[in-house]
Amino acid sequence: MLDKITIADVSENYGRLTVVIPVRFTHDRADMLERLSYIEEDHKIPREVNIMVVDDGSPKRLAAQIRSHCLDHGYSYIHINSEYHPFSIARARNVGASYARSDYVMFQDVDLMPYDGFYHAVLKEIRVQGLDENGQKFLMFGVIYLTRKATAEYLTSDRDIRKETFVQHLFDTRNDLIEKVSTGTSVIAINREYYLARGGNDEDFQEWGYDDIEFNCRCIRKVRKFPLPDEFRLDYKNCASITEYKGWKSIYRLFGDMTFQKGIMLFHAWHEVDSNSDYQKGRVVNERLFNKKMLDFATKGIEPPPLHSEMEGSTLVFSETNPFIQSREFLPRLGKVFVEKEEDFSAKSLLRYIKDNGISRVLMHNPYATSKRMSFYRALRRRKIPYLIAERGALRDSVFFDPNGFNADSASYDAKLWDKPLTQAEEQSVEEYIRKEIAEDSSLEAQGARQGSAKIRKKLGIRPNQKILFVPLQRPSDTVIKYMCGPIETHDRFIELVGETATALGDEWVVVVKKHPLEDLTPEIENAVFDNDGHVKDLMEACDAMLLINSGVGCLGMIWGKPVYHAGSAFYSHPAINRQVTTAEEILDGIRSGFKPRRETVYRFISYLINDFYSFGTFTTREAKWEGDSRMTVTMAIDFYQIRGLGQTRFNSRTEPGVITNRDSILMDRYRYAMSAKPEPRAPQKRQPVKKESPATASHVEVETLSRREKLRLKKEQNPRKYYADSKFFLARLYGKIAF
Repeated sequence: MLDKITIADVSENYGRLTVVIPVRFTHDRADMLERLSYIEEDHKIPREVNIMVVDDGSPKRLAAQIRSHCLDHGYSYIHINSEYHPFSIARARNVGASYARSDYVMFQDVDLMPYDGFYHAVLKEIRVQGLDENGQKFLMFGVIYLTRKATAEYLTSDRDIRKETFVQHLFDTRNDLIEKVSTGTSVIAINREYYLARGGNDEDFQEWGYDDIEFNCRCIRKVRKFPLPDEFRLDYKNCASITEYKGWKSIYRLFGDMTFQKGIMLFHAWHEVDSNSDYQKGRVVNERLFNKKMLDFATKGIEPPPLHSEMEGSTLVFSETNPFIQSREFLPRLGKVFVEKEEDFSAKSLLRYIKDNGISRVLMHNPYATSKRMSFYRALRRRKIPYLIAERGALRDSVFFDPNGFNADSASYDAKLWDKPLTQAEEQSVEEYIRKEIAEDSSLEAQGARQGSAKIRKKLGIRPNQKILFVPLQRPSDTVIKYMCGPIETHDRFIELVGETATALGDEWVVVVKKHPLEDLTPEIENAVFDNDGHVKDLMEACDAMLLINSGVGCLGMIWGKPVYHAGSAFYSHPAINRQVTTAEEILDGIRSGFKPRRETVYRFISYLINDFYSFGTFTTREAKWEGDSRMTVTMAIDFYQIRGLGQTRFNSRTEPGVITNRDSILMDRYRYAMSAKPEPRAPQKRQPVKKESPATASHVEVETLSRREKLRLKKEQNPRKYYADSKFFLARLYGKIAF
């Protein structure tokens, strides 16, 4: 993308949708301002819809006229200094999305005309199709192409029945008024931050053609809205006439069909097309590039680098590879990203760098990981410079981006933020989360196979009348042990507390201890039983109470409804849902009093974590040696499916296994009926001799009308070597090698 934006008159009003209109006008376009006015054919544009014209290199005099027109009409206007570069609609769309101030962006060519209520229908469709619930979804809108005569009639027709009238012309096959219709188009509405995360339209494409298709095909593959057709990368037939669920066009048009069948579409104003123009020549080059990029994405996941959001300012990070602070899915939400090396700074030079470069915030991983990073963290907090701390959360798949600190030293867990009545939907989301978490075998760290609580008790020789106090140990080298032990002070003192408690509880209780999965040494604790191979969830199910320092397992204990006693400073500490203890007597007092976590308060806290504070993603990890005899889990990648605390929108993308809309949908009728239709009987025809010509020279229409059997016969006669080489049967391929 060119960095030179000479003019950026962008509305400060944050909206729901920004309509981005890319243009480049030349001196031979007398209808320039008329076409810019087409968007106002919708007299009912909602206030939450912003109009943005992105001018990719119009000459200076024309640019001044366009800007004046936009300012008069309340549009945002951006001029890219690219006059002497080839026009790039991809670049214009990307710039528009970067500068837009809205949840969603919609791309609309300047030749397209709406009708009264069109943009209101788009906003409704965003809600109806659930784009807020799944940010990977997008809307596509079909286009009816008008003739010159119809364009003039459209602009003067009765506004109340304009859309319906011209749709009727389409139904009546009025070729004098309707040139064609396409439901698979470049007109899409999509989550703005998701568009930026995908890298937008690939700017390797020049002029017009295929840039939008390539982007949309990437989105189609990721969203899993419909089952992928056979031979997805095949450029088969065209979107208007295709009746086989085969090739990318067959699924591409379905996205436009969804809105078109609801009566939501745009109308294309007629204009002359120079078939010998550079635009047409460029399409040939772009088509080859499109095929290559389709293959690269399908096989290697290659996409353009993410784009940044101008409204988010700038962020300083200290790593190019750490997935907690460098991820395609959330980088656009950080604005312009500055990447520097941590070792190049002192706390003093860091503050100077932030001021000199106008940095909006600093994003860092665990601030206690190194002494230098800790000095940065403390300096930022003293100076009240905005920062974000990124680290793994207490729940499976969770990550937090905390602007207020780290774990127990953060104000983000203050009860005033979460101890509030839940809506019915919030309560249901917590119940669903708890059900899934209890049923799920995986956890934060590797565990033994789940066996169930009965087998745990039998294995450990625990009698039916005995109760279990479960103690999940933490790593002595862990940050929250080194710096947040709180009143218990040290890990060794906690081990002493466990032993004292095991003795004080007597025979009525059994203290079951599990060492941390990444620790190789097991401490000695008198009167305690160890189960280092058991699954932590089996032990939580079997236990009657839990004792720990400040482990995230405490959150899981509350999910299981267990009384949790914590001896250190814990971010989840709250008297209604757990108890802080430092002596065995305090633990016994809690047990004697029958302390139980308050279910409603637990639900409020868990709802805050899963719905408001935590982001979630699928982790790719490996083990590595750590201090002493311990090991650590190294996170290699995080595939985010929920993002909270960054940017303007709450991103959700995770869907249930399988596709969202299956083959039973009415949208698939054109393919289902085509496959089930029986061919009409044909009169016997005398077989005509086939000329020995290359398949490449055969008429496309002739090849398309042949049956599969006839195609194979033709292939065998024209190129028998390839015919046998392509056979699925081994003996046939072997025969081909010998005979030819």
